[in-house]
Amino acid sequence: MSSPAHVVKIEAAGGAERALIGGKAWSLQSLLDMGAAVPPACVLTTQAYRDWTRHREPQWLRDRLAEAVGMLESTTGRQFGAGPQGLIVSVRSGAPVSMPGMMDTVLNVGLGRLPPGTEAYLYDARVRFLWQFAELVLDLGQPVLEGLRGRFAGLGAPAMAGPLEQALQALAEEQGKSWPASAMDELLAAAGAVFASWQSSRAKLYRRMRKIDDSIGTAVTIQQMVFGNRDAQSGSGVVFTRNPTSGADGLCGEFLFGGQGEEIVSGRETAGSIAQWRERQPEPFRELAALGKRLEEATGKVHEIEFTLEQGRLYVLQCRPALLTGRAAARVAVDFHDEGRISRAEAVVYARSHGFDPTASGRGLVVRPGERPIAMGLPVGGGVAVGRV
Repeated sequence: MSSPAHVVKIEAAGGAERALIGGKAWSLQSLLDMGAAVPPACVLTTQAYRDWTRHREPQWLRDRLAEAVGMLESTTGRQFGAGPQGLIVSVRSGAPVSMPGMMDTVLNVGLGRLPPGTEAYLYDARVRFLWQFAELVLDLGQPVLEGLRGRFAGLGAPAMAGPLEQALQALAEEQGKSWPASAMDELLAAAGAVFASWQSSRAKLYRRMRKIDDSIGTAVTIQQMVFGNRDAQSGSGVVFTRNPTSGADGLCGEFLFGGQGEEIVSGRETAGSIAQWRERQPEPFRELAALGKRLEEATGKVHEIEFTLEQGRLYVLQCRPALLTGRAAARVAVDFHDEGRISRAEAVVYARSHGFDPTASGRGLVVRPGERPIAMGLPVGGGVAVGRV
């Protein structure tokens, strides 16, 4: 038997501490308390991470994952490893402190090889899993993988899935790496990779720059998949409850029809504006906007929300306090005070915690006339910066 602190089911009024279950799972617990639609989830805790690092015994981790899967099977009524109609999961990192983009996530785990006649969106999900598994879990090497992408370019997912898996398996064997023989093997490898990503060079640098304790570790959230790639009424998005650059009230963000969330978060796909989604699907938009207001009322903070629509139904996957520009934070602080949500003192603290300085002149760095840009991209935050890249 494992310690109860190793595996925790995420549920409303669960009361699990953030330090134990990590920020991602803790946000899911909070969302459930607010009545949001959250896919069933459980978590391998930070204690499980610390115990795993002591011996890195695959059977120990497999046993913990079997406990987690058993919880999800009893909740969903679906069996893990039962193919297209079974339980399909995502495997996500979740440290107690926010470290956006620093650790790994693996989606669509447990589909296995698909029989003829499977729906197209599941072939698409399987192909996405294969590329992600090869890159993040097995680390087969970008140059080789890019060559394979070129080889399979233009081939639809149903035709690609089988040959791609054969090619990736052969490549893994050439490099002396094991290809998963079962759904549980996929889950074991994915969870181990997510745990290991806590010690990636980018994660360690991020923690060093922000003075985050290396010893706190990460949790791993295992959650039933919802499919933003299912049909024309499905998609994935990321929104802020207020504009993070200006502070203007109202949902602000991106939505990708027919896509999964990792495409937006990674920047792999260019998503449309949230206004386009609102126009096509006003009802789930209103549902999300109402949830955003409840989050602001409960916390006195602007929030970032990740969500997926499957066949028009809204599912919320994560929320966290948003990072704002100083100008936006000042406007939000004043608005929150005027709305009666925070005191004057709290408003000052909120604005200054995002870099607002009332004594500054308001004039920062500017681009001099005639300067040539070295790169172009979509803006994520306002402002100009100089220095080493």
